[in-house]
Amino acid sequence: MLKKLSPKGSDPVTDSWFLCGSPWPVITITMGYIISVHYGKLWMSNRAKPFNLRLPIVIYNLLAVLANAYVILLAVRTVTLKSYRIYCQGVMHDKEDIYLAKAVWWYYISKGFEFWDTWFFILTKKFSHISILHVYHHATMFPLWYLATRYAPGGEVALPVIVNACVHVVMYLYYALAVMNIQRKQLVRIKLFVTVIQISQFVAAAIGCVFRFHAMLFLGDQSCYDFPVLFVLIFLTHSTSLLFLFLNYFVQEYIWKRNTKGIQPTKDHKNKNGFIKHEKHQ
Repeated sequence: MLKKLSPKGSDPVTDSWFLCGSPWPVITITMGYIISVHYGKLWMSNRAKPFNLRLPIVIYNLLAVLANAYVILLAVRTVTLKSYRIYCQGVMHDKEDIYLAKAVWWYYISKGFEFWDTWFFILTKKFSHISILHVYHHATMFPLWYLATRYAPGGEVALPVIVNACVHVVMYLYYALAVMNIQRKQLVRIKLFVTVIQISQFVAAAIGCVFRFHAMLFLGDQSCYDFPVLFVLIFLTHSTSLLFLFLNYFVQEYIWKRNTKGIQPTKDHKNKNGFIKHEKHQ
């Protein structure tokens, strides 16, 4: 039974690819990121002025748009060439499936580069943007997709990769436009739209898992074991945790804040919204 739940071993296609071997580089990078949040804030708190990184941030966001668009192109190229199931789809190793494996790998690597989201906030002293949701999201996505790329770079991960990459195209384009101060009033609506589609993708992931487990447990579909069930449970748990954190952010940002507009925020409010506090050291 355990062999059906867990992966049989590393994928033969991606096993030798960059950062797909030993987990220690990924663990080290992720731990370094978490530590850098604390010490980065400590360093910048004692600096009189933030860095002016407007141009690098614009370039970074536009590169992120291109990277995610490339991921979408590779993944869609594969899933449109053959019949793919939304759930209970195992990893295939035909010639055309290499494009999906590449899409998953690029998506995984991009999660590491997205640590710069936090570092730019630190260097520009926008500490209020570094919430628990923000750090948790970045610190978990990189190792999570290491597992997917090393053990199951295809199959059921195809749809989540495509959907999330589409969300990131819109999100990073919004960030680039915001930094360039283009159409600021219209960007407020785009920010709300980005938050809604982020929440929607986690709801869709939960619904997809319900259909999968119904097919597996009640319909006896043995093909559902072609993709490691353990990974499905990990992805479901992670998506559910992000769903609740994003819902909390939505309530705080678009409901609580609007209802209390004009009221001076208190320290308790900042704590409720999940901000990581940092006292300035003299």
